[in-house]
Amino acid sequence: MKEYLSTDEVSKYLDVSKAYVYKLSFLNELPKYCPTGKRIWFKKTDIDEFINKGRIASNDELQAEAELRLYKRGTK
Repeated sequence: MKEYLSTDEVSKYLDVSKAYVYKLSFLNELPKYCPTGKRIWFKKTDIDEFINKGRIASNDELQAEAELRLYKRGTK
């Protein structure tokens, strides 16, 4: 896949509307590049990081974190 994606390509990659991509861009939720001042480009790695920010931990991960915090609290 290409390093830089157009708005249309990002909308297809994320399976959202182009309007939503523009909204995320306007709200600075998605880093963007505007070398000519008109057309917007998005770096694929930035889009992947955006997706990964929404990761939700599994129950096992939450349980392990809770146990670790309780253990640290008891050793102080």
